[in-house]
Amino acid sequence: MQHFSFKRLAILLTASLILPLLGACILLLAPMAPLTAFAAPPPHGTTRATLVDMSGQKSTPPVVVPYIETDQCLVTHIQGTVTGSNSFTAVTHTYNGCGVTFAITTRLYVYVNCPPNPNATYYRTLTFGNGQTAQISWGPFGAGCVECVNHVPVAYPPFTVNLTAYAYGTINRYVNAVSNYSSATVSLSNNPPTVKPPCP
Repeated sequence: MQHFSFKRLAILLTASLILPLLGACILLLAPMAPLTAFAAPPPHGTTRATLVDMSGQKSTPPVVVPYIETDQCLVTHIQGTVTGSNSFTAVTHTYNGCGVTFAITTRLYVYVNCPPNPNATYYRTLTFGNGQTAQISWGPFGAGCVECVNHVPVAYPPFTVNLTAYAYGTINRYVNAVSNYSSATVSLSNNPPTVKPPCP
C-alpha cells in the first residue's frame, strides 16, 4: 500500500506540472484574433455652410429707437419660397394699425440650419399710413451645406433655412410701435448642389 501511494503521488505531481505547460502551448498555438477588430473608427465628418444674398439690393441700416413705451400696433407676416436646389426668396407684409403715418422698419433674420449655422439680418424702412400694408420682397438668397472628411467633400445633405420677420418704428417721442414675430422655414434639397461651401 505504501509503495502504491508513492507511485500515485508521483503521477499527480507530474500531471500538475505538465497540464499548465500544455495549456500555455495551446494558447500560443491558437490563431490570433484579426487585427481589423481593433481598427480605428472612421473619421468623423464636419459640416460647412454658407449664405449669400444674390439680390444686389442694399439693405438700409438698422434704425435705433429710443427706450420708451411700446404699442404692438404693427402686424407682420412672412412667406418663403424655394426657387432652386440651393436658392429661395422671402416676402414680408407689414400692416400699420397704429393710427398715424410714420417710418416703419421691417427686419428679416435668416438662419441656416447647417453648422456652423451662418445667419444674417436685413432691414428695410418705408413710410406708410394707417391701414396700409407694405409688401417687401427679399432675395434671392443662396445657401449651401457640405459634409467633409479630411478636408474633402463627401456629401451635400438637404437642409432647412429659418426666416423671421419683425417690424418696429417710433410713432412719437413717447411711443414706439412694434409687431409680432412671424416665422417661416424653407427646405432646400441641395441636389444638385449649386452653392458649394469650401471644406474647412
